[in-house]
Amino acid sequence: MRWKIRHETHYRYTLPLQYLIQHLRLTPDNSLHQQVHQWQVSAPSALEAGIDAFTNQQHTLSLMRPVSSVSLSAGGEVELRPLADGLLPQQTNALSPLVFSLATSFTAVDESVETFAHQQFEQAFRRCDWLEMTHQVRQAVRYQPGKTAVNSTAAQVLELGLGVCQDHAHVFIAACRVLQLPCRYVSGYFYPGERDEQASHARVDVWSEQGWRSLDVTHGEFASQRHVRLAVGRDYESAAPVRGVRMGGGDEIMTVKVSIAPV
Repeated sequence: MRWKIRHETHYRYTLPLQYLIQHLRLTPDNSLHQQVHQWQVSAPSALEAGIDAFTNQQHTLSLMRPVSSVSLSAGGEVELRPLADGLLPQQTNALSPLVFSLATSFTAVDESVETFAHQQFEQAFRRCDWLEMTHQVRQAVRYQPGKTAVNSTAAQVLELGLGVCQDHAHVFIAACRVLQLPCRYVSGYFYPGERDEQASHARVDVWSEQGWRSLDVTHGEFASQRHVRLAVGRDYESAAPVRGVRMGGGDEIMTVKVSIAPV
């Protein structure tokens, strides 16, 4: 399958912005599973290209002049090849899976996370029943937008029992870390078909004896030819499409528009 993608982010500020630096993970990687065509990233200033700590393609934007708004855009075409039960092709330059075994602020383990991991998650993990593991997360955290924030932790989401794809991914990762199973956060895009859903999407890669398997926790399925990956990290913070700091600007109003359609 080949997809045409457009990702636009617009920031508006109530006061002049004096300084801004942003790291943009808006460029999909080329791999044996995913081939990128005609991809471009646009910003209001020159971008510095590089590779981040998790081997994601990254651009850095720096603005040192007063502005009241910032617009970013990325897009192009991505061709995906099928995966067998979400199993990703081996990479020669891949990081050790142990890199994705460390706790983070989003996936910190408390009593509720530990209880969930052992009571609902562990049996499916011992059977390597990957889809059952996603089912257990969805049973504990019902999908409902608007109930969590971008900085909600796995423990907070479990207590609330509601969340979105980012929250499902964090709960899955936190439970895996209790059981010492490497797992990483994946940001990207999802083609929902006729369903009225966000095209930007979070999922996970979990380590197995055969290698990394990519799972869509929210939809309870292996990643397929509808799932485009942007970046991986230990959690949302290290895989977010846009992260940065600013000086000035007052209040920030952000709008995001993402579209994905078959070519």
